Amino acid sequence: MQQMPRKKSVPKPKHYKNAQGQENIFVSGWHKTKYGFITVGCVTTKYTKDGGKGWLSGIRCKVLNQSTGQSTLYWGTMQISTGKVVISEISMVVNPSAANGGYFGTYLKRKR
Repeated sequence: MQQMPRKKSVPKPKHYKNAQGQENIFVSGWHKTKYGFITVGCVTTKYTKDGGKGWLSGIRCKVLNQSTGQSTLYWGTMQISTGKVVISEISMVVNPSAANGGYFGTYLKRKR
């Protein structure tokens, strides 16, 4: 019997206009860990500012543990060209343009 291929946590970026006519970017993804099934939704807000060098700061990220029902709000930074969102407080990244089609998971900075 052949085993089904494992699903991947492919984040999807979406561009939309809010009620005030401002264009927002929404990035969502999911990740299965030993702690449970985790989903994330990151969106630009009125507090989003240009952080320089192609990055936006003040991205609101809602992280929800589907297994326990615990929801937590974090602030992250987004790279405009790729849609990558880094949540440094919990060391996680949502990258819709990763080489494997997209990635949501642990993010560790390389030591130089």
